[in-house]
Amino acid sequence: MIYIPGQAYYSEFTTTNPTTGAAADADSLPVATATRNGTDDAAFILTVTKLDTGRYKITGTVPAGYAAGDWLHVSVSVVMGGIIAKAVVDKSFIDIIFTGHSGTVTLTGRPGTNYYGMFITSAASTGAAVDADALPVATANKNGADDAAFVLTVTKIDTGRYKVTGTIPATYTTYDKVHISAAATVGGVAGKAIVEKLMIDSTPIVATDPKRQQILDAVKARLQTVLIANGYRTDIGDHVTEWDTVPMDQNVETMLLEYRDEEEDRIDVTVGQQDMVLPVRIRNRTAGSTALAAMRNILADVALAMISVDPTWGGLANDTNQDGPATLDKGQAADTAAAAEIVFKIEYSVDRGTS
Repeated sequence: MIYIPGQAYYSEFTTTNPTTGAAADADSLPVATATRNGTDDAAFILTVTKLDTGRYKITGTVPAGYAAGDWLHVSVSVVMGGIIAKAVVDKSFIDIIFTGHSGTVTLTGRPGTNYYGMFITSAASTGAAVDADALPVATANKNGADDAAFVLTVTKIDTGRYKVTGTIPATYTTYDKVHISAAATVGGVAGKAIVEKLMIDSTPIVATDPKRQQILDAVKARLQTVLIANGYRTDIGDHVTEWDTVPMDQNVETMLLEYRDEEEDRIDVTVGQQDMVLPVRIRNRTAGSTALAAMRNILADVALAMISVDPTWGGLANDTNQDGPATLDKGQAADTAAAAEIVFKIEYSVDRGTS
């Protein structure tokens, strides 16, 4: 399973009578533990709740501090008929982008990154969690052949619970299939089990500008098209600037359009996604004997460019709307300069954990 930071966590497990195999309740409520990158994490609080006879659910919230590439294992400790047993019930991978999956999910590993696995050893006769006679040995198998280059280290966490750590070789490539197995001797009986199945993904991670920046880049490009040659009333597009530091009443430019992004707000959160509102304030200045008339034309051009052309900004946003009335100012009757402000709110969605 793949989770993202801040997402609700859910899993299930069953308990059975160690003698008959029939579904049966544990002697007491089982305890679940989250292990992040091979270390138990008490900050990831997990709650176990009984669903019906011998069936339990585990719920919690993935801590916001988790990061892409973290490995998450959830194990449970159960007492059945006086016997303490343990099991790994979930193996997950943390990502920063929510991706939907169906069917069985194979965990993805990236070349050169750390690997973390977990397994349990138990007594063959009772099923109780017990330590192996000696430290178990883990083996990596790549595409059907054991690979000594993938060095794995086994470390005991607590009674009958072990972690496997290593670094996925940098030479591994996309679609390589890796199986991690463990060999353990318990009570003189040599046993083996598959600990993990990995699919390697070596596709380069390409960092892109956050969506907010992409939208602002699109705003600038759009405003620069506001030209008479493009069918608008004015050539204000030749005078576009971002976050101008000179006060509007002191700027010597005959014409000026300044835009700035203001504090955005989160308006809704769904599974894996959050909806944002980005206010963009546009300030305009013009001068001349017909400054007021020119400013009215500028305001009309800006509204046309911001809303009518494409309110989704090429699919980056969900919608764009004007926020309140435009303000127009001409200080005194003798003034030959006019200024105006107009605010637009751009609504867009991002995957949780991104911007």
